Amino acid sequence: MREITRAEAVARRLAAHHLTAPLSGEGAVEQALPLGVQDSPPGMGEAALFCRVGDLAPGWVEEAVASGTLCRCWSFRGAPYLFPAAQRGLFLGALCAREGEEWIYAYPGFAPVAARLGLGADRLLPLLCQAAEELPGPVTGKAELDRQLADWLAPRLPGDVGERWESPSLYGPNQRLGEAAVSFLLRACALQGHLVLGPRRGRSPLFWPGDWGRKRLPPADSTLLGEGGQRELTRRFLALYGPATEGEFAAFLGCCPRQGKRLWALAKQVGEPVSFLGRPALALAAGDCPSPPRGVQLLPPYDPYLYGGRRWLCEEGLAGQLWKTVGNPGALLRDGVAVGWWRGKASGKNWSVQLKGSPLSPGEREGTAAWLERYAAFRGLRLKAVEWPT
Repeated sequence: MREITRAEAVARRLAAHHLTAPLSGEGAVEQALPLGVQDSPPGMGEAALFCRVGDLAPGWVEEAVASGTLCRCWSFRGAPYLFPAAQRGLFLGALCAREGEEWIYAYPGFAPVAARLGLGADRLLPLLCQAAEELPGPVTGKAELDRQLADWLAPRLPGDVGERWESPSLYGPNQRLGEAAVSFLLRACALQGHLVLGPRRGRSPLFWPGDWGRKRLPPADSTLLGEGGQRELTRRFLALYGPATEGEFAAFLGCCPRQGKRLWALAKQVGEPVSFLGRPALALAAGDCPSPPRGVQLLPPYDPYLYGGRRWLCEEGLAGQLWKTVGNPGALLRDGVAVGWWRGKASGKNWSVQLKGSPLSPGEREGTAAWLERYAAFRGLRLKAVEWPT
């Protein structure tokens, strides 16, 4: 069994995430998003693209979502993702649960709601998909979407369910139990193509139902439908995040163990067994290893490069600072490994940045300051001050 070193894994991941040289020109965004990019908190998807596409224009992402070039929809782990719209078979359809599998995000939180209602996903989800198709137009805000869909469903439920549908939610104030049920199953509704997230109004996206959304999207790439999309999903995962295990793959998808096992069987068809950090894993078949990365660079909070890398993508003692439950900072990389972190604070049009971790040489400071200047300008801000690590 081939052994992959940490240095090789870092070099391969940095190259696969297109962080060794900026992309540009026609198709650059599609090339930069082999597994899309999570777009929550709002703006993080655009920030990740800024690091990969050299000629990305401010505001381009929202324009691309409005025109249908990019699709924004719930995908892996039930999180909002940006991805090329024509590839939605991979980012949506490939994640659909089969009989005996729990839907992504609905698992396991929907179970207490279903028990209280006496109504499972098998009966409720088809009605919810119909409700989404019959919304009269775009809806602003997730809470309002839950409310409208729950209102549509209420008179169409079996008679003994209606009273419980209107009872208080198990998960928070000012929410009905029916709205909680809708909230958990909306991801499944979206994965089946009945709902997409449109451009943002402030921090809230529009929700485009059924045909309203599909009219704005190009035809789906037929090679990424069905098992072809599922196999390509596993190949891209191994390219970006291998060496990896079945558990890491299921955690990335956010799926139940049974669905993870089914899809991982396809990964075994495209990957090879390797040893990494003293444990068995899968990776894509070996080719020429990219040159080891050199130099310092910054990544924004929640950048996809860092996903799942707590054990080996950072210096010892930094994981607790970089991977938090909420409020992750950006990462400071040296030779592809996180050696510090940074946070920015805006006051009007002025932007101040604080960096912590490994001290930087004068040359590293110069390169870091230049990146911060470009990123501030991209966001319509002025870099006012930088606090350097000591």
